[in-house]
Amino acid sequence: MTYEEGEAILSQFELTYLTAFAPGSAAHGIRVTPAAEQGAALTVLIAPDAPGGPYPWGDQFTYQFEGHGHTIPVGVARQERFQALARRPAEMPPLAAAAPPPVGLGDSVVGNMPRTLGTVGLNFYFNGALSFLTCWHVVCPWYTSPPNPLYISFPNWPNAAVLTDYRQVHFGMGNANIWDLAIGRYVDAATATSVITACNTPPPYPQKLAPSNAAGDILKVGVAYPRCRSTTYKGAMFRGWVDYDRDQAWFIGQLETPLTTTDGDSGALAIYRDGNTTILGLHFAVSRNATSLANPLYNIGWNYQGTRKNLPVYTG
Repeated sequence: MTYEEGEAILSQFELTYLTAFAPGSAAHGIRVTPAAEQGAALTVLIAPDAPGGPYPWGDQFTYQFEGHGHTIPVGVARQERFQALARRPAEMPPLAAAAPPPVGLGDSVVGNMPRTLGTVGLNFYFNGALSFLTCWHVVCPWYTSPPNPLYISFPNWPNAAVLTDYRQVHFGMGNANIWDLAIGRYVDAATATSVITACNTPPPYPQKLAPSNAAGDILKVGVAYPRCRSTTYKGAMFRGWVDYDRDQAWFIGQLETPLTTTDGDSGALAIYRDGNTTILGLHFAVSRNATSLANPLYNIGWNYQGTRKNLPVYTG
């Protein structure tokens, strides 16, 4: 099942049963999962304490893709709503007299709330500038436009980067979100490194975006322990509500993985362990004791321009 077909299934099901997913309803999301032997399966996620039916959908759903009709089985699963990964409270170490170690993939970035941490997903050159990738909800104010300039800090490097780009999350009905990401430019090149210090056996530094959302072994490298955590992505896609403190946002086209993340991992990459460590997604949310959610970063459309100092170079 391609990403495009998965999106067609989810969008058509949402449109058919739109009122079933209104805020406060028992149903809070839809998952589609490819199954090698019997085709794809569609699952409606409902709150664990929701009453058991009747539901407006049946046990099968017919959708259109590439000019043809297809039928997919429909099931129901009880699962907690997704929540944006919390910024992790942390004690900030005192500034060292000597030069501190540079910031690497999977290290901490200080959030827009005091003494909280998210994850540096990737150091890379973006549109000519030495930059890093993380989540919008880590470094940006949620309800006002970011000041210009917005300085970003790391535990040992105060005001070491400046916000250069972001994709804001919009809350409430009628807003469809794909991205929760932000990009910052390092002020000093000495701040950043291409070394992955979080793993006992570091993988090759990821360079390219993956060509597809195919099933495969993936690695999370983030702030929360275990900092390097492997699992197998099975190709699942999600559309539904994600809670942000007192608000909620509707997301489409998201990649749902087995549980690999917890508080502090906002901004951590989901990296394919395929020998080339290609980039699949950007972790931003979790359903407690169930699954993790990642933006489809492989599909963002940035243009790869090779490497510089072992870091990937992109324009976009």
